[in-house]
Amino acid sequence: MIINVNNVSHYFSDEPIVKDINLRVLERDKIGIIGNNGSGKTTFLKLLSGEISPSFGDISYKKDLKIGYQRQGIDVKDSNTVFSEMQSAIGVRNLIEKIHKLEENISAEEKVSDEYSMLIERFEALGGYDSEYQIKKVLNGMGFSADKYERKVKSLSGGEKTRLSLAKLLVTGADVLLLDEPTNHLDEITVEWLENFIMSYIGAVIIVTHDRWLLDRFAEKIYEVENTAISEYKGNYSSYLSQKELRTKSLKREYAKKLEMSGEYREYHRRNISRASTSKMAKSRLKMAEKINLDKPQITARENIRFSIQPEYTSNEKVIEIKGATIGYSDKKLIDKFDLTIRKGDRVTIVGPNGSGKTSLLLAITDKIPLLDGKIAIDERAKTSFLSQDVYGEKIISAVKYLEDKFPRLSILNIRNLLAALGFKGEDVFKPGSGLSGGELKRLNFARISLEKPNLLILDEPTNYLDMHTKEVLSNALKKYRGTLVLVSHDRHFVSNLDTSMVRILKDEVKIYDSYSEYRNDIEKELNSEEAINSPSKLRTGDARLNKREIRREKAIMREKKSKTLNRIEILENEISELNDNLLKPEITSDYTKLMEITIELNQKQEMLDYYIDEWTKIESDE
Repeated sequence: MIINVNNVSHYFSDEPIVKDINLRVLERDKIGIIGNNGSGKTTFLKLLSGEISPSFGDISYKKDLKIGYQRQGIDVKDSNTVFSEMQSAIGVRNLIEKIHKLEENISAEEKVSDEYSMLIERFEALGGYDSEYQIKKVLNGMGFSADKYERKVKSLSGGEKTRLSLAKLLVTGADVLLLDEPTNHLDEITVEWLENFIMSYIGAVIIVTHDRWLLDRFAEKIYEVENTAISEYKGNYSSYLSQKELRTKSLKREYAKKLEMSGEYREYHRRNISRASTSKMAKSRLKMAEKINLDKPQITARENIRFSIQPEYTSNEKVIEIKGATIGYSDKKLIDKFDLTIRKGDRVTIVGPNGSGKTSLLLAITDKIPLLDGKIAIDERAKTSFLSQDVYGEKIISAVKYLEDKFPRLSILNIRNLLAALGFKGEDVFKPGSGLSGGELKRLNFARISLEKPNLLILDEPTNYLDMHTKEVLSNALKKYRGTLVLVSHDRHFVSNLDTSMVRILKDEVKIYDSYSEYRNDIEKELNSEEAINSPSKLRTGDARLNKREIRREKAIMREKKSKTLNRIEILENEISELNDNLLKPEITSDYTKLMEITIELNQKQEMLDYYIDEWTKIESDE
C-alpha cells in the first residue's frame, strides 16, 4: 500500500464535496476516476496529491513516496528550451551544466578532477545516461520531433505547452501518477502512445477522464465519485457498467423489500392492537417496523437529457465540393491542393495530428477563413449549423436570452421546455453566461442547432467538456440525423459508433477511408510497424545499449503483468468456488437478503474472471 485514505471528508463553503472516504492505493494500481461534471473528481485528485488537506480524516503515504500530479493546466517555464525543460523534471540539468563547465578545465587542478568525479557519480545515480534516451522517447511519443528540442518553450502553442507539461511528468519516475484529463488536446496517435506508456508504467497511475476507450484499455479499478461518496469497482469501464447495474437493481430490490416488510408489520399492528390476545405481538411488530431504515438509497438517476437534430428540408445531391484547396495562413500552409466531394447524407470524420489543419478546414468550409488557393463550393440549398470547439468564444447573457435573441418568433415557454430537456432546470436558464460550464455551453449549442434544423451539420470536437452520459445522448442524436454530417473528433469510442467515413490529414498527404474500422487497421499497422517500435533508438540516439536496456525493461514488465494476471485468475477461481459452496448452505438459501448479496458478488467476480482471462489471452498472443 502506498496511499491510505482514512475516513476523509472535504467541504467547500460548508458544502460537502466528498464524505467519509476510505480506500487504499496499491503500488501498481491502474485506476480510472469517473463521475458527473462537478462531482468532485478533481478535488479528490488534489486531496491525494497533498495539494489540499482534507477537512476531516487523514491521508497517509508510504515513506519517501514520489507523487507526480498533472493538473488541468500548463506547468512549464518559457525561458527554457523543450529539451532543457524535460531535463529539469528529472533533476539532471544543473548537473549537466556543471559537468560541461568542469570538462573545459578538467586538467587544471586535482581538486577539480575530484569534483568532476563526484558529479559524474551523482549523474549516474540519477540514471543520467539513460535519462537522455527516456526524454527523447517521451518527447517523440508526445509529438515533439527532434527539430523542436532546442526551441524555446515560449515559442510553442498552447496545445504544445500542455503536451510538454504532461511529457515532463512522465519522465519524473514518480511512484504514482495523478492525471487529470490527460488526453484533452491530444491527437489519436499520441493518445495511443500515452495509453501504452501508462499501461506498462512501473508504478500506480490514477486518471480522471471521460475517455471510455482509454478506461476500457487501461483501468483495472474504477472509482466513481457520486453523491459525495466514492465507490470502487473492479475491472475496466465496461465491467463497471454491468456491476453498477447489478448494484443499482440490488439496492432497489432491497429497498422495496424493506417497504413491504414495514407495511406488513404496521398492517399487523393495525389489525391486532385492539385484541388482548394479540396486542403484545402487535406492539412488537410496530417496534420492528420502526427499526427498519426506510431512507431511500442514494441512486443517482441519469439526467434525462434529450434532443434531436433533423433538417427542415433536403439539400441537393452534391453538398460540398473542394477542388485544389490550399488551406492555412499567410505564414503557414497547412493543407495543400486538397480535393474532396461530400454528397447528401454522407457522414465524414476528419482526423489528423494536432496542427495539421483539421479546424482550419472546417473554418474554410464555413467561410470563416479565406482559402490560400483553390475553390470550395457549397450547395445553394445547404442550411448549415456549425459548432466550434471554442464554446467560450461567444458572449452569452443567459441561456434563455441566447435562444430568445436567435429565435425571436419562438415563445419563452417553448425555449424553456427545450432548455429543460437539455438539463437546464429552474433558475439555471437565467444563470449568467460567464457562470456556465463548458458542458452547459455545449448543451446550449445543441439547443441552438436543434432549432436551426440544418441539412449540413459541421461539428468541431463536439464531445469536449461532455460527461459520459451526454456523449451517449449526442451519439444517439447524430445516429438519427438524416442530413449531411462533417465532424472533427479525437474521441475514438464516439466516432467508432457513428459509422462515418474517415479523412485523415497528414503532413504530406490526405488519406480517405470508407469506415472507421478500415482507418483503425491502418493506425494499428503504423503503431506496430518496425519503424514505430524502434524509432526512439533509431531516430534519437546512436547508443544501441539503451535500446537493449529498454527491451529488457519491457520484457520484465510483461513477465510481471503475466504473473499478476495469472495470480488474480487463481484467486478469483477460488473465491467463486467458495461462493458457489455458500449458495448451497441451508442458512443461506432460507435468507433472501444473504442469497441476493452472494448472487450479486458471484456475478461480479465471474465478470472480473472473464476480464482477466481475456487479458491473459492477449498477453499470451503477444509473446
